Amino acid sequence: MLRIAFISDLHIGTHARGVDLCPHPLSDADKIARESDYVGLLENLLDSPSVTDSGPFDLLCITGDISNRAHAEEFKMADRIISRIAKKLSIESSSIFFVPGNHDIHWPVMQLEPKSFWEKMKYAPLLQE
Repeated sequence: MLRIAFISDLHIGTHARGVDLCPHPLSDADKIARESDYVGLLENLLDSPSVTDSGPFDLLCITGDISNRAHAEEFKMADRIISRIAKKLSIESSSIFFVPGNHDIHWPVMQLEPKSFWEKMKYAPLLQE
């Protein structure tokens, strides 16, 4: 049996559900109603018997929207968080797969000329180390 861990719509950035999912400065007002340790809550869930009793996971799939505005800092934070989750699940980096979403594209850049060049670069931030 193949077990796949699936995470979607992290929206890392200013609209993230957790304060720890935002690399940008947040005002105190922006922190209201957001979890301070959202990733920690997820890790606790991953330790629960309902998850662990079924055996190990084989793959980790992350579907868009990984970032909120396709800022480099959002993708850097995503890398750290996804690596942390993969480690918790004992999943190797070669078994992590991404499906980008519309928030994972920096749309203003897509309007620059030559558009044919930028169209090819649409998902380049996701392909960088």
